[in-house]
Amino acid sequence: VASERRADPGHCVSLHVACDVPRVAEGLARLLDDVDSDSADGRYDGRYGASENARSCARFKETLLACDAAASREACAALGDVEAAEGISEMAVALAVTENLPPSAGLFIGNSMPIRDVDMLSGILSRRTNTEKTGHPGANTSRRTLGAGAGPGAPVCANRGASGIDGVVSSAAGYAAGLGRPVTLLIGDVSFQHDANGLLLLRERPGQPPVTVVVVNNGGGGIFSFLPVADQIDSGSFTKLFATPPDVSRRGLCDAHRVAHSHPSTPEALKRALDAAWSEGRHSVVEVTTSRARNLEQHRALQARVARAAACALDLRTRAASASASSSGMPRVASASVRGFELPMLKKPTTTEGEAKETAGTRRGHLLRVQLDDGRVGWGEASPLPGLHAESTEDAGAQLRAMAALLDGGDGGGGGGAPAPPELPLLGGAVSEWLRGVVGVVDPDASLLPSVRFAVESAVLSALASPGAPLADVLLFGSSVERRGTSKTNEGASKTNKGASKTIEGGGESADPTSRSSSVEINALIEAGLTPSAAAAEAVELVRRGHGCVKLKVARGEGSAGAMEDAARLRAIRTAVGPDVALRADANRRWSLNDALSFGLQCAELDLEYVEEPVTDPANNLAAFHCTTGVPVALDETVDECAVSAKAAGTAIERALAEYFEPTFGVAALVLKPSVLGGLEATASCAAAARSRGVNVVVTTAFESGVGVATCANLAAAMDAAAEDAAAAARAE
Repeated sequence: VASERRADPGHCVSLHVACDVPRVAEGLARLLDDVDSDSADGRYDGRYGASENARSCARFKETLLACDAAASREACAALGDVEAAEGISEMAVALAVTENLPPSAGLFIGNSMPIRDVDMLSGILSRRTNTEKTGHPGANTSRRTLGAGAGPGAPVCANRGASGIDGVVSSAAGYAAGLGRPVTLLIGDVSFQHDANGLLLLRERPGQPPVTVVVVNNGGGGIFSFLPVADQIDSGSFTKLFATPPDVSRRGLCDAHRVAHSHPSTPEALKRALDAAWSEGRHSVVEVTTSRARNLEQHRALQARVARAAACALDLRTRAASASASSSGMPRVASASVRGFELPMLKKPTTTEGEAKETAGTRRGHLLRVQLDDGRVGWGEASPLPGLHAESTEDAGAQLRAMAALLDGGDGGGGGGAPAPPELPLLGGAVSEWLRGVVGVVDPDASLLPSVRFAVESAVLSALASPGAPLADVLLFGSSVERRGTSKTNEGASKTNKGASKTIEGGGESADPTSRSSSVEINALIEAGLTPSAAAAEAVELVRRGHGCVKLKVARGEGSAGAMEDAARLRAIRTAVGPDVALRADANRRWSLNDALSFGLQCAELDLEYVEEPVTDPANNLAAFHCTTGVPVALDETVDECAVSAKAAGTAIERALAEYFEPTFGVAALVLKPSVLGGLEATASCAAAARSRGVNVVVTTAFESGVGVATCANLAAAMDAAAEDAAAAARAE
């Protein structure tokens, strides 16, 4: 009920409306209506929705949502990296509780780090997507909620005050009794110990709603590590006066009060413990041990990554707003078309399957041309190679034509071409969400053929690059905004294999031959079958031309004798080119373990960068090869197989590859084929997972035409720029 007595304690309201809420809502709705017509009573001679101010606010809203979505995706990726490298973390505990809280439960949050982590991370899984359904600036944003998170409306409570760590367990018990529903309490170890007697309220009040207490045991007050005092006194004094680590067994306290206790040590075990606690309908304590020191570093690393991602998204949006022909500042696909091609192959493919199956001497495929409404053009290629790709050229062409119809609105929907958000090049899930929410592809990660996904991403992302600029210029991968548009020579380890031009020119029909270029080092290839002296002579010539890395095809001979001949060729090459040239070998899984050992023991002193796929059965024999010979290995066909199995299982390829990152396998690099893995986004995700574990990446092609090769080369250059930025940031820390 409206009342004039409702005051403004802060005295900062400029207009006080005494009115019923429904009438205010009705009036605002009429003012914000973008239908340009007078109202019935003649009081409104215009509509706010049709004004430039409304369009400006709508653009600001979309920019803010785009930055928020980019920040959320990067936060999820950072937490995933922490989990893969270090296991469970404090931030992951907060996210596990808030994203999986049963819909009928309430949440009580302890002070210090728990409430800050919940405030920072709650909802990031549902905020990863920012998809536009329509093109006009006031369009609603379609939001997809992921998981079974509490969402808006879940009752949440917390204590505040000068002694915020006191009485929290008791408060949570009272909160559950007042709500009349189960409650989960997220609390730190110090606060838990300060109110250990609160467990009596759980034991001695039968029939009250169950309380699940999630205790983050980080060895003291973790929030003080974030304050200046942590650097101003010695560690001993800081621990004694501020951290105050509790010297008590939480399991013992629970046993004394007859309250169930569990102590999961992995993310999977935490999920199981929470599910059990929530489903059993009894009071319980779930204790999770984390590192107070690592928590500080993890927060700083996540915040730095999120800040870079948000800055990149803002930069891309700002540039698009100034360049786009669309009044909303959002470029749209004006046309998308597909045409086939057939090119002669100068050499047979060097893969095992390709040598056997590609016998026609030609390379067939399809090119996708995407033009935006501001005239920018991008190209993509889908040309499945028999033996490497599961799909056929005909199947890829049919699906690519269907995708072209969806992109330019030719599917009969009448809505025009699909919007192309400028932040798509950030990847990290942005393309998947766009394909699902805007383009209308149901489950794009599973339904799109890998070569088709590669073509669509290549065409749209290269179109989003500035006119005359290479694709690498827009593939930021979270690297600093200042690096965009700079020419560079790649000195990292991401190389394109099998013949890309040393200099990669721009991405589209508008490319200017005099414009900036990105360059990337490539891997020179020497075929098998040459004599040692002939192989050495060819290697010397390649080095003279500027190559710093040479790879020899091996395992084409018979048994151990052939392996010994390969080792002799490599020894001759090393002698001829000296110690500064990187040497690699590629066996394509042709050796038995005994033959591979014969080769590896002979090459142990040649300082090989790695040998690709030395054994037929890598799951069972790769570790034995590396542990016996000490020669580093690279995975190629294994990555492709893991991509297929991961797609079938609906999981990320990084999870399928996880076991190979164990040190005993000696994996020094992954060889990544974007058209086989399913596009640039999948490749970048796999590369990030590998590098987070100290495993290098090499970008290679599947014998595509110049369009596909240029895309792979630009991807490699962008990955190296991101890796160099990460290394520089690590050195700065």
